[in-house]
Parts: sequence; structure tokens; C-alpha cells
Amino acid sequence: MRCLITLFTTCLLYAVVSWQSASAMRCDRRIVSEQDSMFEVQARCGDPALRDRHPPVNAYGQGYFGYPEETWYYNFGPNRLLHVLEFRNKRLVKIRTDGYGFVMPENTHCLPGDIHRSMSKLRLVAECGEPNQQEHYYQLVPQFRHGYIAGHVGVLREIWLYNFGPRRLLHEVILEDGYVTDVKARTEHGY
Repeated sequence: MRCLITLFTTCLLYAVVSWQSASAMRCDRRIVSEQDSMFEVQARCGDPALRDRHPPVNAYGQGYFGYPEETWYYNFGPNRLLHVLEFRNKRLVKIRTDGYGFVMPENTHCLPGDIHRSMSKLRLVAECGEPNQQEHYYQLVPQFRHGYIAGHVGVLREIWLYNFGPRRLLHEVILEDGYVTDVKARTEHGY
């Protein structure tokens, strides 16, 4: 009976924590939640580890995709979850987690094999530093439901170019909505 009560309590606690992490985030003794302003989040949690400002979305008459204006990454270290906050109209609209945080390295010693798919932008910058060159664009991607196109979703695609020196090829890293989706070696060597 005691084992059953412990199991039930653990499941209940997990459900509450999972629900809270989806719509709220704790910073020290303060909580931020969806619909808080950028100012409130920064006042309660301080500066994020990475503040990713997105380019305007109204290119080529495509209109507004509902894409966030900014994404903030909070890294509270290896004992807490890394939080990704999305803002639209200067209001917090979405909170997600990206595994456990990490200690930011002082120097980046990145090799092409260190970059892998599903790596978040913050982890990529922490591991390899800022790219030597980058470009970005929005693309409408079809959404399928029951084998038919049910609509389109706007995706922010970024191409980051890394130079690993004259003995290695240049590498393109493709990111979609803040996560690495592909890594390609180019034909020319670095410099």
C-alpha cells in the first residue's frame, strides 16, 4: 500500500511539474508565465544567455506567419532545464525546455563532428561560437493531414557558414526555427 501511495504521489508531482514547465518558468524565487511582457521577464530573470531577434516577416507580400519576434534562451546550469521563451508583440507566448542546461565554455574549440541535428541555436553558439557568415529567409512549408495538404506553416531557415581553418572544408549548418536540421561540407577549404 505504501508503495502504491508513493507511486501515485510521484506521478501527481510529475504531472504538476510538467504542466508548470509548459506555461511557466521559475527564476530564483520569481515565476514568469505566458502573457508576461519582455520587461517583466527581464526584471524577474535577468538577461538571457542568448537573445535571438528574428528578421521582419513581411517579405515578398507573404504577410504575417505568426512567427515570434524574439526567442530568449535561459541557461541556468547543468542542474536545471534550459528554457526557450518566444515573444510576439513584446509578450511571452510560449515557453519550452531544451534538456538540461550546461556550463558555458570559455573558449570554443569546435570541429565539424561536434555539430549534430536537433542541436539548439544556443548549444551551437556555445560549442562553436558565432558563424563566419549567415543568411536567413522564411519559407512556407506545407502541413499534411490524412495525406492532403491542410495548410502552410512559416519556417525561419538560416544558413550558417563555419570556417574550421585551411586544412578543413567550409561547413554550412542549416537551422530551422532555431534547431540544426542539416550540416553540409562545401567544396572549398577554409582560410
